[in-house]
Amino acid sequence: MTFEEWDACVADMACEQRSDAGWGRGRRPAINVSWHDAKSYVAWLTNKTGKPYRLLTEEEHEYVARAGTETPFWWGSTISSSQANYDGRFVFGEGAKGQFRARTMPVDSFNPNPWGLYQVHGNVSEWTGDCYKSYAPTAQTNSDCRSRVIRGGSWWDIPISLRSGSRDRLADSSDNKTGFRVARAIGNLASLIDRKAKAVAAEPERGNPDRAYFTEQLSKAAYDKERLRTLRDRCMASSECSIEVFRVINKRLAN
Repeated sequence: MTFEEWDACVADMACEQRSDAGWGRGRRPAINVSWHDAKSYVAWLTNKTGKPYRLLTEEEHEYVARAGTETPFWWGSTISSSQANYDGRFVFGEGAKGQFRARTMPVDSFNPNPWGLYQVHGNVSEWTGDCYKSYAPTAQTNSDCRSRVIRGGSWWDIPISLRSGSRDRLADSSDNKTGFRVARAIGNLASLIDRKAKAVAAEPERGNPDRAYFTEQLSKAAYDKERLRTLRDRCMASSECSIEVFRVINKRLAN
């Protein structure tokens, strides 16, 4: 979300003016916005367009950041300051040191990922709609709504914090390192399951061994969200993965 887009909401008197820290507005990401500021913007945008906009969930943010990849960053296993805006004085893996710009950059300063999304790694951390929740198996139901999950990492962060799977939390406050990204709902789980059912019906079964494979992999994945996401994509593409398995995968991902 850019300052250009935020300022349109300000002009409509639906959002508060927020400082750009002297770095410029326009195509730079909106900063100094709290979680409730972001929710106010989404409400305005929904009312303005008549379409259902919202903040991304934590799971959705990681999904679109990966864009079908399994590496720490969508382009691979290392990172440089020519690919993202972060504290380049630090390295990740076998990467090299780079530039520390100490400020935000216009959102289209680097190449988009394979799904056409810009700066899913770095520049500003992004609010999600989720309360913070531990991934530890013993704490699956313990959510802390005094803080919200932020994803993506910022210009201030070291490269490990920019990984697709990295997560952090922040109380409902504002700073010059945090912004947000919005999503528009175009479907739901029911329609996804319906598409899956039709795909299964359209192709004959090729035999029980393949079907047993998905059941086995579901058992091994347990509540590991990364493994479940990979399994869901494979399940969606295969007629041998049953609707029952597909439902369980999505239920575990939602927990």
